[in-house]
Amino acid sequence: MTIERFFASGLATDIILCVMLLELLVLSLIYRRNGRGIAPLDLFFSLGAGAGLVLALRATLTGAGVGWIGAALLLSFCLHVVDQLRRARKTHQV
Repeated sequence: MTIERFFASGLATDIILCVMLLELLVLSLIYRRNGRGIAPLDLFFSLGAGAGLVLALRATLTGAGVGWIGAALLLSFCLHVVDQLRRARKTHQV
């Protein structure tokens, strides 16, 4: 498989999404075992926003319609806003 095919098929983004999911699971497990690190829900919103961008990239690379790209970007934006609001509340800024 050529590098062009690797990206054009969406496989590269699939691997990135799998690694992000693994990161969420491992860090959540660590948090639950010893209470250290980022709370799983906070981690979900942070990684979710990034995952939305990766999904938009995947849709673009694989030739999906503009609706799918827009939906992925909207998902990313919504998760990002929630993440930022949660962070602001923790620092008593909102």
